Amino acid sequence: MLIEFEKWFQTMKQEIKNVGYQIETTKISTSEGDCIKIDFDSESKMARITLWDLNQCSLEIIDIDSGSTVFDELLEIHSSSDFDKTFTPFFNILKLKND
Repeated sequence: MLIEFEKWFQTMKQEIKNVGYQIETTKISTSEGDCIKIDFDSESKMARITLWDLNQCSLEIIDIDSGSTVFDELLEIHSSSDFDKTFTPFFNILKLKND
């Protein structure tokens, strides 16, 4: 699932950069499993997607001015075909389209 997610995310990366986000991708491999973290930073928001190889995903968005968490979800993704549906609310808050 991690490889499929990386491929899917690559199709959106330039659009995200075009609206002012810096993106940093980190791959982590431990004895407990693998994950990929994608951090998004802009002048107004910080966000992170963390996807574990067990198909669990954490989505977080923080408003920089207020310091408050505006989005925080932990969910399971059963198929790569769920990516668009799963990430739409997250990207809507970041003011991105998820076509």
